[in-house]
Amino acid sequence: MKRGLLVAATAALLALCVTGGGAAQVQIGSEVAQIVIPPDLPPSPATWPKYPHFPKHSCWGRPFGKDTLLTRVAPSYAPSPRAHPLSPYTVAQRLLAHLGDTRYVRSITFSPASRVDRRHFGAPSDALQAAAVVASAYRPGTPVHGARTIVAKGIAEFESEIVLAALRDDLCDAGGPPLVWDSWWALDQRFPNPAPEAFRKRVALVGTRFGFTVASLRLLRPRQIAPVLIVKTKLPRKRFVREIPRILELLNPTSRSGRQTAVTFEAFFFAAEDARGPFTFTAGVSRSGASGSEWAANPDLYPFTHG
Repeated sequence: MKRGLLVAATAALLALCVTGGGAAQVQIGSEVAQIVIPPDLPPSPATWPKYPHFPKHSCWGRPFGKDTLLTRVAPSYAPSPRAHPLSPYTVAQRLLAHLGDTRYVRSITFSPASRVDRRHFGAPSDALQAAAVVASAYRPGTPVHGARTIVAKGIAEFESEIVLAALRDDLCDAGGPPLVWDSWWALDQRFPNPAPEAFRKRVALVGTRFGFTVASLRLLRPRQIAPVLIVKTKLPRKRFVREIPRILELLNPTSRSGRQTAVTFEAFFFAAEDARGPFTFTAGVSRSGASGSEWAANPDLYPFTHG
């Protein structure tokens, strides 16, 4: 997906007005700087090719009722046949080697599929279950229950989720044993990621518009790009949190057609901090399923409705 241009503007925002055309005006004394952020939506689900046929063995999933709808947020493409399947351990090692972060997920362990999956659901005899071995997010010198430790734990859990989600597709492509998963989640989705440099420029542009700078940005690669973005702001916490849904819609845009929604990234982690430290994070994973998590320093700082 493609990203916008960075238009310089002062960090000392005296007034911020968002217009309906995806632009913002920043009042700087008597001067007005126009910040234009293109929508940059992913291709509409109406343009996706028909869902392909996947090998029943390597891409096996638990069957469910006939009324269960296939869940897709990006187009899917079947893998090319392999003359020589890769072992699950080789697949796991390659996945972790190119993830882009070695702090938390240390290894992946495999075990045979459960008896229920084999006998009741008809899983292949070599079907596997997997678990991510995750290191402690606690770092010496930080409070065990402090905000930074909580955010680090959130990132560790996020990375374990994206690793296992990617592993399911990687094993499907490898041509060997499948990972047990629910069959209504689409396989081998290809997300319309922007180029890394274009995305970094877009983050800077959105930061100028909404009053934040980048504290940390990692572009993880479970299969494609999964950003882990931590931003810093000088704005009041409650005011900034109200803007997070719009910030995320600009950084991870979506488009809709009928009952289907297309997203830009397979996963996204976003946290915010100020001079007092982190005060909120939100995370979502869209590959091989849909999951999300949130944390806030107090109940008034959740960016989305929190039950």
